[in-house]
Amino acid sequence: AQAPALEGLDDPSVTRRGEVLRWLGRLVSELSAEVFAAAKADRALWGMGCTLDVALVRGGGVYLAHVGDSRMYAQRDGKLMRLTEDHTYGHELLSEGATPEQVAKHPQRAALTRAVGRSPKVQVDTAFLELQEGDQLLLCSDGLYASLSEEHLLSGLAATEPAEALVRAALAGEPDDNLTAVVIRVEALHNLR
Repeated sequence: AQAPALEGLDDPSVTRRGEVLRWLGRLVSELSAEVFAAAKADRALWGMGCTLDVALVRGGGVYLAHVGDSRMYAQRDGKLMRLTEDHTYGHELLSEGATPEQVAKHPQRAALTRAVGRSPKVQVDTAFLELQEGDQLLLCSDGLYASLSEEHLLSGLAATEPAEALVRAALAGEPDDNLTAVVIRVEALHNLR
């Protein structure tokens, strides 16, 4: 996808934000098509795919793109806000009225309904969040958030080295999945421009 002019990424207008979000969505969709084509060309790679979270910090805000079951959170004023929705069969069941207890027992609850590379086209969720000094963004895999409560996520984010603290806390619970944590701290907005 043709990138928007870099000098315009700091433009706070709603129109400009929409352009950047559409570009991010096209970029991720094109990436998915390339992964799908590679898997189609080499049967040994058939079925490969991945989740993807993108956080582009510019002009006092963050542009987000999301596919799959990794998650993005924002921590502000001691509260944790989930910024993404899981693209899983379990989440679809919840949306259709199933109880959390029913979903927890379903054998396909973790099956991805959207992933980069699983089909020639993928629907990408995008959003924009204005940042404030003191905010933190957490991008993490399902192995991390499934191992820790929101209270533990918040306490990990309060650590001096939050990504390391979160991974160590999750590893203490002997998870059965991989762990990834990326933390972005907003210390001063003038440094983002």
